[in-house]
Amino acid sequence: MQNGHKTAKRLLEIIPLSMARVRAEMRFCIPGDLSVPHFRILGSIIRGKTLVNEIAQHHGVSQPSMSRSVNSLVKRGLIERSHTSADRRQTPLRLTKKGAALFRKIKTATENRLSQKVLAMDSKNRNALLQGLAELEKLFSINTERAAAPCKGNKV
Repeated sequence: MQNGHKTAKRLLEIIPLSMARVRAEMRFCIPGDLSVPHFRILGSIIRGKTLVNEIAQHHGVSQPSMSRSVNSLVKRGLIERSHTSADRRQTPLRLTKKGAALFRKIKTATENRLSQKVLAMDSKNRNALLQGLAELEKLFSINTERAAAPCKGNKV
């Protein structure tokens, strides 16, 4: 098996497992009335995705499903809509002070929990992990148009 294929295979095995573990750590830090997907919506808004349809696309859910989640967060006072458009799909969202504070609290608590796991590693492996994460970031930051292209060869 060529090295690129072997690496891709490992990515498909390890990333979902890693994300499941990260979500478990988040769930531990998230108040009972909020879900991990809700937390991720808050994070999307902080990172600049402010329209319901772009957040839905980023999360891989339908626009109506995302609208329901956003409405729930608006009712909780975590998100507010800018009233610059009559079309809710084109209305920018922003976090309220309460939403931003909750996001930071959960993010910090999750980072603290994950840091305990990382600190259990020896320094050589921590440094290797940090380098590997930097490479992953570069890999997945490259031309997103290529990532959206259909697979060639095998039909699913």
